[in-house]
Amino acid sequence: MYQEMISPSNAVKILEPYDIILDCTDNPPTRYLLSDAAVLLGKPLVSGAAQRYDGQLCVYNLGEDGPCYRCLFPKAPEPEFASSCQETGILGAVTGVIGNLQALETIKLITGLNGEKCLLNVSRSLTEKGSRWNLFTAHLLCALSLAVPNDQD
Repeated sequence: MYQEMISPSNAVKILEPYDIILDCTDNPPTRYLLSDAAVLLGKPLVSGAAQRYDGQLCVYNLGEDGPCYRCLFPKAPEPEFASSCQETGILGAVTGVIGNLQALETIKLITGLNGEKCLLNVSRSLTEKGSRWNLFTAHLLCALSLAVPNDQD
């Protein structure tokens, strides 16, 4: 347990002892901070987010050439465009689904199962080196998985 909030001045020190970083936050500045620290430390970041009926999940910074959060979202949204869960509302079960998926992805990383390929994945060639950005909506009970390009170079 930490007695101080994570910040740019202590993020690397706090996260350094851990093998995997999980982002379960609900604000863009902390998401970027965790991603930047994961890149500096060379550690994977399992990131999940939920709002209203929707959620997203991605494992960033996986391996030497895995994309980071900034590869997908280079610039943080302006505060007036970044609504909070308190403002927009959230279906609690969505956070449970995304949290469970984060736990699953973390277990796959720990056990080495993260490299397995889905036999039904029609875009298999896009996933050989990159990460996947998985979108989920409880409202329509629908999921979508997209390849994330690596723009770190």
